Amino acid sequence: MDLQVIRNTIADLEASENTFENCSKLASLYIIRAEAENANNSNSDVVVRELNDVLPAYRHYIDRKRCYQLGNCVEEPVLGALSAVCTEIQEFIQMLYSNTDMPKERNLIRNLISNLQEIA
Repeated sequence: MDLQVIRNTIADLEASENTFENCSKLASLYIIRAEAENANNSNSDVVVRELNDVLPAYRHYIDRKRCYQLGNCVEEPVLGALSAVCTEIQEFIQMLYSNTDMPKERNLIRNLISNLQEIA
């Protein structure tokens, strides 16, 4: 459902004659608008939460890598930490992709993944 169409229809009804039918339509549209706005906000909140998971995992990886470079630990903790970073990045990209609704958005994400595969 196009949120802008809903907003425009609400504006038109608010400017029109105050009848029972118009009020009934307005009440329904107010509910639909609120639900659509809440859905959009909660979807973006989930994406932001996923993104916020990446940085702590990356910082942990940096700590493990420094420990390894200083000769204070073996490579397994480094690889485990990097694996966790990769998992967080994958979850973020999946969440970002699942919250797109335009084919052009999804194509951009697919192109990113293709470009990453090319460097491998």
